Amino acid sequence: MYLVRIPVIVLAVICLAACGCSGPRSAQTPSERLIAAMELIREGKPKDLEAFVVSDDQVGVGMFAGVYSSGWAEEGGLDRIEIVSEAIDGDSATVAAKFHFANHNSETVTYRLRQEDDAWKIVLP
Repeated sequence: MYLVRIPVIVLAVICLAACGCSGPRSAQTPSERLIAAMELIREGKPKDLEAFVVSDDQVGVGMFAGVYSSGWAEEGGLDRIEIVSEAIDGDSATVAAKFHFANHNSETVTYRLRQEDDAWKIVLP
């Protein structure tokens, strides 16, 4: 009976480690954090966006999300986001992202991010 339990436990541990369920994803890159934040705007979840913005800029989160979502609507909606470049310098980063819209237009915007509370967060323009 004990011989069966050990392989099952070992298999369970391997599966958890492989799927990344063993810990938080605080090691996300600045680009990954930026894309996740923009997805929240696309999904209409501006309140959740607060976790992706530096503490100094929390007051402007709702306006930031509103400007982006209304601008994207004018373009027929956001189709996809392409990361053009990423540069990390200590606890600061710069990410250039190209937004592709449903009407086939595109726009490249450069963002500054800062490491805060063990995560990359957007510094609002």
